[in-house]
Amino acid sequence: MKKSLILFKEIKNYRDGYHLNSKYWQEWKTKLPALSLDLREIAIGMLLSDACMYKISKHPLIKFEQGYLQEEFLFHLFFIFKSYCFMLEPGKRNTLDGIRKGLTKSFWFKTFSHSSFDDI
Repeated sequence: MKKSLILFKEIKNYRDGYHLNSKYWQEWKTKLPALSLDLREIAIGMLLSDACMYKISKHPLIKFEQGYLQEEFLFHLFFIFKSYCFMLEPGKRNTLDGIRKGLTKSFWFKTFSHSSFDDI
């Protein structure tokens, strides 16, 4: 009987020495200003097309993802929403099979949950 090898993805729940659910980060999030009108309109437009929103705590978060051909666009979105993200840079997904196996399939990032997203 062969033992299967289980690989665990490292989860980075710390930034700047504080756990992302710590009092430090929770207070920091409450001090952020509400989304500007421009960011709100961009968020709504993206939610009507490629982004998704879901709730895992009191407030919702937004996940943005674009295919590898839209890398520049996704990085632009990340730049304008980075104040509402714990991520330091977008993540990437690789293709698991086919002609593009091992190559980048898409780029993504998530905002943290925030009260600014409640009314969207």
